[in-house]
Amino acid sequence: MWWRSPTGMALTGFVLVAAFNLVKEHGGHALGALLDRILLRCPLIHGTANGDAR
Repeated sequence: MWWRSPTGMALTGFVLVAAFNLVKEHGGHALGALLDRILLRCPLIHGTANGDAR
């Protein structure tokens, strides 16, 4: 199991710290951008997926 090796533990710790900092620093505007992208994609997907149903 690779995560029990010293390198795996160091990599896991680094990834956890990086993920925490990413969420802490960019969480607010990243969540807003995600919501905007979802809301903007809905009409686009609906229009292209239901092209035959008009």
